[in-house]
Amino acid sequence: MGYGDFKLMSAIGAWLGWQSLPDVLLIASALGILFFFGYWLRSRTYNQAFAFGPF
Repeated sequence: MGYGDFKLMSAIGAWLGWQSLPDVLLIASALGILFFFGYWLRSRTYNQAFAFGPF
């Protein structure tokens, strides 16, 4: 996670409450993993980082 991700998580925590942050982080991680494996299965190459924030 980069510095922009921490800022986004703090904004989400302020908006939804700190109690929802573990759920948001779990859902975002699962969506990021699904995206990565879907892309990897199609192209079999992935040599760059992808942003965590959109998930």
